[in-house]
Amino acid sequence: MTKENDPEALKQSYQALKDHGFTAAKIFVNGPVRSEKNGRDEFFCGRIEEELEKVEMIREAVGKDFDLILETHRGMTKPEAITFGREAAAFRPMVLEDPVTPDNLDTMAEVASKIAVPIATGERFINIKEFEMLFRRDAASYVRPDVCAIGGITAAKKICGMAEANDVLIIPHNPLGPVSTAACLQICASIPNFGIQELPGFCLNGAEDAMVQKPFTVKDGCLIIPDAPGIGIELSEHACELYPLKDRGGLEAKRMFDGSVKDW
Repeated sequence: MTKENDPEALKQSYQALKDHGFTAAKIFVNGPVRSEKNGRDEFFCGRIEEELEKVEMIREAVGKDFDLILETHRGMTKPEAITFGREAAAFRPMVLEDPVTPDNLDTMAEVASKIAVPIATGERFINIKEFEMLFRRDAASYVRPDVCAIGGITAAKKICGMAEANDVLIIPHNPLGPVSTAACLQICASIPNFGIQELPGFCLNGAEDAMVQKPFTVKDGCLIIPDAPGIGIELSEHACELYPLKDRGGLEAKRMFDGSVKDW
């Protein structure tokens, strides 16, 4: 995945992922980090047009044998999500992730009913009942339980079972490090309705390899599931010193061109 906006850099980054053996990648379509056009890149038409151009460009770069996951990151209004989802369908994306905020499940269900791109959501849910209400509304084709937020592997497996009964696939949310990744892999290997596994970019550049005694192996774009006891990994002896506690996302709010707070 990348938040790069330079056209050539974007195309090269996705081509590199495909050359590395990966079969899918995210495209961030959640608007500009900072407005570069006095807000005109955040208005309805300009916003949708720029995101569609990005998706079209990357689709042309990687071809049709590569899946695209469009990461809206809760960054669109309902009208924007419906319009964008309808037009983006032409590029055959695998997933439209969190097109709107998940607080109103009826809104998510309405968006799902009006577009031809499968929706994924659920990474912010912290209760199994939130998923149950989502399933009742047929509001998503994929759900994204976060094993570190939902209550561990046991709670995540319950959600996977509920999703299976509703013909919904699983894309475990995994924005963190090797411990989260290892737990996700154990879930992926033990369910019949597995969709695809998220892998942050910093897991590929070796930035956190020293956190564990044996780093993950990637072969032909796939993570090899470790077969050691437990979740398959052991922390390095000096993991805490090498990786002191810090906030990954930062506390600074993202802002619209007029200074108002935006979801990111």
